[in-house]
Amino acid sequence: FTLLPDVLYRGDVFFSVNLTDSQAGNSEFLPATSQGKMFAIAVQNRAPSFALLAPNVTVDEDSGWFAMPIATNITSEGIAAEHAPDEDPFQLLTFIIAVPPSDLFSQPPRMHANGTLTFEPAPFRFGVVAVNLTLRDAGGTT
Repeated sequence: FTLLPDVLYRGDVFFSVNLTDSQAGNSEFLPATSQGKMFAIAVQNRAPSFALLAPNVTVDEDSGWFAMPIATNITSEGIAAEHAPDEDPFQLLTFIIAVPPSDLFSQPPRMHANGTLTFEPAPFRFGVVAVNLTLRDAGGTT
């Protein structure tokens, strides 16, 4: 048995199970047994979401400190606040950034909660770097 409630559902759900057994080879049924259980469905921890603006970042030679927004529409529950007003909009979110090993950086790339990527290029280095981002919430959901 699997319960998959609507993502915005909160409240109680009652399940009732009726068991009936028949004797082999005859149509007489033994007395039915009924069991029930109430379940409370609380807020579900849905995956956070964001939109990636630039999966590849171009670094010019001797360009200095780099700061650019590359993620937008960052939500903690994967659903806009106006559609789920009682969600926890302040759940701690952490970007996990993965970039290929590179001698392109003197200070490695760092993602900020507001979606801004920062780093410092190494002297005399330039190129394009592919940015792979994952967003994790305080519950460990990505």
